[in-house]
Amino acid sequence: MRLQEENPRAQVNIDISDIYSNIEDAKTNENVVATQRLRDAFAELEIEPIDLSMRGGTDGSWLSSQGIFTPNFFTGAHNFHSNCEFLPLSSFEKSYQVVRALMSYQDGE
Repeated sequence: MRLQEENPRAQVNIDISDIYSNIEDAKTNENVVATQRLRDAFAELEIEPIDLSMRGGTDGSWLSSQGIFTPNFFTGAHNFHSNCEFLPLSSFEKSYQVVRALMSYQDGE
C-alpha cells in the first residue's frame, strides 16, 4: 500500500501458478495400489514406514501431476543437497531390496 502511495503511476501485477505440487495431491482411488505395494514391500522386509506428505523430487512431483503416480520411498541418505551428503551401505542395500520386492509384484496383485 505504501509503495502505491509513493508511486501512484506504478502498477504491479502478479500471476501465480502451481508448478510443483505435492505427490499426495495426485493420489487417487485408482493409483493407491502403488502405495499399497510399497507398504507390502516394507512389511515383507520388516521396514517400519514413516508416512510423510511431501513434494518429493522434482521428477516425481511432475510425473505424478501428469497422471503417472510416483510415490517416493527412502534412499537412506543423510544431509541431502549438501557437500556432506552420504548414503550408508546398509541403507542402500535395504533400498535395493525394496526395489527388488516392488519389481516382483504382478498386475492384479
